[in-house]
Amino acid sequence: MVRARESRPQAAAGKLHLLMYRDMIRSRELSDRMFALNRQGRAAFAFTGQGHEAAQVGSAYAIKRGTDWVLPYYRDVGVMIALGMTPHDILLGLFARPRSQFRAGRQMPSHWSWPEARGRHAIERHSPRTCRHAAGIAYASKLRG
Repeated sequence: MVRARESRPQAAAGKLHLLMYRDMIRSRELSDRMFALNRQGRAAFAFTGQGHEAAQVGSAYAIKRGTDWVLPYYRDVGVMIALGMTPHDILLGLFARPRSQFRAGRQMPSHWSWPEARGRHAIERHSPRTCRHAAGIAYASKLRG
């Protein structure tokens, strides 16, 4: 029998793991709160990413910031938190407040649009429509080199 040795993560990797874990917890807590607000009748819609936190945060940490494009799905709470959006901003969108970054509260909750961050695209309501946007972005990137 051969035993595999457990390697200790280096300091930088350990800090990265803690940041990722923090974002996963923050995403789960926010999703739970959004769902509860919806069930209380205080928020009209609640699109949560419950159960997908690890995949969402992991995929967000894998992108190259400022280079890669993200076309988030409306349940991608973990992606948006990992990319730097605050829970406060997400809740402003949930309650359709005028100070919201999502078209000043005139857009559906969780239909992400983040003008300050390059590479975030407002989603279409239906997932298949997002494929056209992704194909166009990929083709334009290919033409630019």
